[in-house]
Amino acid sequence: MSLCAAVTAMIFGQFTALGANTALLASMGATAELVLALVVVAVSLGSLSAGWWLRPYPVLALLIAAMAWALAPTWAPLIPASRTLPGWRAALNPDADILETIKLAGVAAVALTAAVLARTRVRAIRLTRWLVVGGGLYVLLSLWLWRWDPFSVWGVSKGAHTWSFTGSLLNANAAGCIFGMISLLALGLTQSMSRSLDLHAPRLRELLLFGAAGFGVVGALAATALTGSRTSLILTAVLTTLLAVIDLTRIKDSARLPRLIGAGALGLILLAVALGVGLAPIAAKAGLHEEFGSRLAAYRDYLKAAKAVPWSGYGLGSFPMVNAAILPSGLMDDRWSFNAAHCAPLQAALEGGLPFLMLLAAALALATGQIVHAWFARKAASAVSIAALAAALLAFGCALVDIALNVPAVAAFAAAVLGLAWGSSAGLDLPARAENLSRLG
Repeated sequence: MSLCAAVTAMIFGQFTALGANTALLASMGATAELVLALVVVAVSLGSLSAGWWLRPYPVLALLIAAMAWALAPTWAPLIPASRTLPGWRAALNPDADILETIKLAGVAAVALTAAVLARTRVRAIRLTRWLVVGGGLYVLLSLWLWRWDPFSVWGVSKGAHTWSFTGSLLNANAAGCIFGMISLLALGLTQSMSRSLDLHAPRLRELLLFGAAGFGVVGALAATALTGSRTSLILTAVLTTLLAVIDLTRIKDSARLPRLIGAGALGLILLAVALGVGLAPIAAKAGLHEEFGSRLAAYRDYLKAAKAVPWSGYGLGSFPMVNAAILPSGLMDDRWSFNAAHCAPLQAALEGGLPFLMLLAAALALATGQIVHAWFARKAASAVSIAALAAALLAFGCALVDIALNVPAVAAFAAAVLGLAWGSSAGLDLPARAENLSRLG
């Protein structure tokens, strides 16, 4: 339980510190993530079966290979022959390359930590409870910060997002992604608890947790709408509907009607909250057509730059330098402040090269495939693990068109929920002996 609390404090502590979006805060956060992962693995090592470890090994191997390749622009120039290879160059900023690789290692460590802590269904629910309670408190803190000073966070100016609700971050879109993930995770916990909660003789602790989960669903969705982030709100609405449909299809006939009525009522409440809170911030944003055209033009320029060095990239953390070098004179006002490509796969290819992108994609695809395969093999997917995977998909969806995963705290939270789903599914289709050992742990 203390380790679950430590993970929650580490993630939401980074959120409150502006998302750990500076070099110093990011390095401190990554160090804490790596140290906590070592502690969790050391404490849990004796109770983890050999069969359980068959899952993380190939995924971790791919991530380690990706990190080694990411450092290639830093170490490869030491090899004379590499200087003449086509599509290869030295890192523009070796220090940033090393820092970004350490941050990536920290994100991988968070995923492993969550997977170990959520290695059984009971443990997964325990970790989810901590994350949902932490998320609810973070929503309250964010609203208080906005009430206290709507134009800055902890005295730091929001810059281009001065007029937006950003929580404790400086970017409204990244904040919307966080709140959407909290809402989805809270919905999964609500669905799970609604099956086990005894309303005839409820315990106070369970009622308080159920209330906190319900607040997480509604409050975090309202916060998502308040940010004005269209991508986050649309994806949250779609994934919330999907979670509700999946939950209803898993209910027995005798209980389906009451749950259907409850789901309908909750859906109407969420729709009213989203529309009531989100219409004004979204309407204040620039036109979608103009923004899409501008973003598409930027993608074309970044893709052209990436094609020039397809193997090595320019080095992790080099995007601001590349952007400044290729910025057309007529678009200075639009893109001068871009510190990210607003498309995670494109930025990964630009900075780390195509092999780096492929290794990362392979690791994510393999982890997701393991989760889904385990669910279908035993037809035993818990509500919290499905919601955790949905929250991870929300983060990746937002990262396709925005900077969500460029914020270290958001990347850590996405890794945590993906690790939660990954770890809780790991024992589902193991051989009997390995599964029993896993349950004993």
